[in-house]
Amino acid sequence: MINLNNVKNLLKSTRNKRPVLEYINFTETEIIFTNSYSLVKISHNNPIEFKLNIFTGFIDTKLNYPNTNDIIDSIMKRPMQIASKLLIINNMYKLDDYYFDKKLVDDTLKTIDLKLTNDILGQCSLYIHEDSANLIMSNGKYFILILGLKGVSV
Repeated sequence: MINLNNVKNLLKSTRNKRPVLEYINFTETEIIFTNSYSLVKISHNNPIEFKLNIFTGFIDTKLNYPNTNDIIDSIMKRPMQIASKLLIINNMYKLDDYYFDKKLVDDTLKTIDLKLTNDILGQCSLYIHEDSANLIMSNGKYFILILGLKGVSV
């Protein structure tokens, strides 16, 4: 389900910069982690709520983790389009006409043992901004949000 080594790899950019993001948030119904550029939320029943520091193993029951529900709710209310075309160009994925950092996408998806391929493209939606998009993958079991690159042209 969750590959902790890959979560650690994804969150290492937050180390010592945003200490709260070094934690995985276990709520009664979800497991959530983010590095500010991507967010993973997995439906899961947990008997207690706690935060786990992925680097130290420290468990905290009082830490205030960022409220990710507001971000998700605001994005999900906006129009989206299903991604239909995937290309790899240099170190980027091009989904339709929008670019994403390939390493960020790959590292995020590896945390739950997924890989971006044409086979799962139908699960991908794009929330379009003026000059970029967010990649959203959701299937009821997980929700993934990855920020796209702004103003990229190749």
